[in-house]
Amino acid sequence: MFAAGRGYSEYKASTISGDSKATLATRLITTRFFSSSITVLDSLYKSYKSLVRAFIQNRETASPVDAVKFKVRGQDFAVELVLMLDIFTPIKDLLERCQRVEQYIWNSILWIRDTLERLDRISAELEQLHKLDDLSRLPSHLFPHTRKHAEELGKRKFFDLELLDGWLTRPSPGRGKSDGVEWVLYEPEEYLHDVADLSKNLKSALRKRYQDCSSPLAHLLDECLNPRRVLQCLTGSRSVPDGRPKLDQGNNFKLGGVTAFHTFFNFVCSLPHVKKRQSEEDLDFDPQFSNETYFKFCTFIHDCVWGKSGFSLKTWFPELPEVSSQLVKMSRCVAKEEKYEFSFSIGNSFSSSFDEAAFFKSFYVDKKVFEKVGQELCTALDVAVSMGGCEAVVESFYSVVDTQQKGGNMSNETLEVQVLVTRSRSGAGQTGPGPGFSQYPLSHLP
Repeated sequence: MFAAGRGYSEYKASTISGDSKATLATRLITTRFFSSSITVLDSLYKSYKSLVRAFIQNRETASPVDAVKFKVRGQDFAVELVLMLDIFTPIKDLLERCQRVEQYIWNSILWIRDTLERLDRISAELEQLHKLDDLSRLPSHLFPHTRKHAEELGKRKFFDLELLDGWLTRPSPGRGKSDGVEWVLYEPEEYLHDVADLSKNLKSALRKRYQDCSSPLAHLLDECLNPRRVLQCLTGSRSVPDGRPKLDQGNNFKLGGVTAFHTFFNFVCSLPHVKKRQSEEDLDFDPQFSNETYFKFCTFIHDCVWGKSGFSLKTWFPELPEVSSQLVKMSRCVAKEEKYEFSFSIGNSFSSSFDEAAFFKSFYVDKKVFEKVGQELCTALDVAVSMGGCEAVVESFYSVVDTQQKGGNMSNETLEVQVLVTRSRSGAGQTGPGPGFSQYPLSHLP
């Protein structure tokens, strides 16, 4: 209505005379990316006040059967808009993270699992909604948009604009040649129930996709070499600064992935170039040493977090300041589960997200880290890191292929070599620290 032409001119004119900003309303488009479609809802939310004012001034009629008026200014539309934003935002964030170039094969497993847990909590809260007054009891960390407007929605207002009753129009048999229209009042209990059903179906669809499409290899590596999993098991506290920390999950930080790592380390030890290195340098590339190798990995992370290694937490948690005092408590932030809260003995508390790229980089560039965990663990990590990559890496590869084809006729073999040389010189194919310890050949990937 107001995206282009005369409608957009009316929209701009109404915002100039009012106190609201003139924001460009995103057109409703069909896209294969769900994360892009959510932009439409976000645009409607941010532009709501300006759009409704423009509608009232230029298009609204006094007719009691003007269906558009009740659709635009209906209380049901405003309530559903904020609830749907809160339901869809976690999934949008998940899909955007999965498109990152610097991600690892196990990342999507943990992200999807965390999103499903969040949707479980959202669905449980929505099941308890029966009237508009219940909106104010929703937890703000799960429903930030809804809680922001809960009070005014209960008073039939949204962005200080009066709301109308929600109505549904349904076809009904008419007396003439055409059917008539039946108007039915859309009660709050009904549309709150519909939103709860939407959340439930969305959660079921995501869980089915997760079960049917996730890679078994990604599950295996997530279970043993995902540092976020280890960090989640390291939350806890210590009663005195120099005392032993009491972890919320005990020794699970190094026991949970033992079986999975044994399976993966067995594969690493079977690689031809690893076998050759084992025979030449007398290393411990043997499946019977998998537990010892894995404990080095987990213990090193534990000691870095709880201050026994001399390694600075700021390297992995960039939002932390340099602190010389002892860590006394570590917990996950309630509002943002990607962040951790750190409390120190001097009484200060800070929060920071975990920088996974910096974590793996330290294994490649810090000699002290390499010496603590050993050649065997670094080689296993190198193999695991080389097994990942998102769709963006594939798309960038074929875009380089398309560019090289324009340079003249060449065979497929020559074209492939030319593309690999171009990408290696530009660094376009690097999704992380890159192979270094094992010189792992990609042609050996399973």
